Amino acid sequence: MTKVADKTLAQYVKFQHDMLERVLKGSVDPIALMNAQRPLIGQKANPYLRLISGGETVTISTCKGGKNANIYHAKKTFPGYIDPDFNNCGINLPQPATEKTDVDVYEMYNKNADFRTLFGSLSSDLKSLAFESQEQIETFCKENKQWLRTDGYGTFFLFTEEVDGEEKFFIADVGFSSGGLMVYVFHLSSDRVWAASAAHRIVVPATKTSDTQN
Repeated sequence: MTKVADKTLAQYVKFQHDMLERVLKGSVDPIALMNAQRPLIGQKANPYLRLISGGETVTISTCKGGKNANIYHAKKTFPGYIDPDFNNCGINLPQPATEKTDVDVYEMYNKNADFRTLFGSLSSDLKSLAFESQEQIETFCKENKQWLRTDGYGTFFLFTEEVDGEEKFFIADVGFSSGGLMVYVFHLSSDRVWAASAAHRIVVPATKTSDTQN
């Protein structure tokens, strides 16, 4: 290694040490620092979403499934409102049992986008980003309410259901109202564009296979 390279490395180590001290003192946001340094470690920054649960293990407990384990029947969890389209779209269906699942929580921060663009920015394999059961979404809302977006904005969950013999993708949009948690349902193909300034959140299984670095 040349003297110039040695000097550069020493400066970089000192910089990282200084940044760590600032993080520990609370003067630097660790999430912002991580996102800023991703290009330096060969990761492509996601222009739509940033990970906000990094460094924490967020989980959804085991779900038993069953005939009424869908969101349409989850009136105790969503007393504010349940979109009748959970029934009208034919997805008021029995749900499978699922194992304990780790999840990642992302937040919009930069560019406006529709659902397909948001989830597609994480992986081209959308099935890997979808929850196996609506009950997992309900359970997340009961166990990890602190991770839900507040101030009237949404937290989005991707899930699939078989409708008329075809697997289709849906989005559960969870938010807070004066009456408590409320939930709407959208098709993944919805052309509605969501504002990055609202900092809507996305929750996906942490075991996803992603071919796009975040």
